[in-house]
Amino acid sequence: QFNRGNATGKGSLMLAVFRGKVSEGIDFKDDSARAVFCVGIPFPNVFDVKVKTKRDFNDLPKSRQKGMLTGSAWYSAQAYRAYNQALGRCIRHPKDYAALFLVDARFREGGQYMMNNISKWIRKSVTACGSVNESVRNVDEFFKRTKKMLLEKEIKTESTDAPADETQNPESPVEYRAHRNENIFNAIGCEDNRKLCDAMDALHQAALSC
Repeated sequence: QFNRGNATGKGSLMLAVFRGKVSEGIDFKDDSARAVFCVGIPFPNVFDVKVKTKRDFNDLPKSRQKGMLTGSAWYSAQAYRAYNQALGRCIRHPKDYAALFLVDARFREGGQYMMNNISKWIRKSVTACGSVNESVRNVDEFFKRTKKMLLEKEIKTESTDAPADETQNPESPVEYRAHRNENIFNAIGCEDNRKLCDAMDALHQAALSC
């Protein structure tokens, strides 16, 4: 159902817990996920016997002599490891993009100390928002800017890959895509592929008009 919602363009919402299969073991690349909301920070249960024992062990003098983390440092590391794993589920390759929401007041109040626990590739792009409206506005601008940039790169790539004889009869990017799609149809002979490529071109035009 999640994939079907994304395929129809209506979108889908998946709820998951930290340290689970969805937040650590499954990749949601490209349109599978364009946003991840991490609510709270997943610190282990401080009253769990195993957690308490591990913290006490790390605080022993012999553990400190071996260069092990203090009990408190280990405790925090467990939380932020799971947190960063969840944030990275939707960024799976260099051209992928998504909006990441760190929903916890401690990031805003704790300043740089808190942000140092987040992966370096995320820190430089974090923006603190004072209201929901400001957040929505920033995200809207981010997606418009990113889609425009990707479209410009695609058009530039298509122009570079165009056949040599097109220098005598240059075509616009849209015309070139139409010819490229026609060649695909002739080779494959499938009407479904024609409909798919036509739909993709329509999406390109819609993005240009934004």
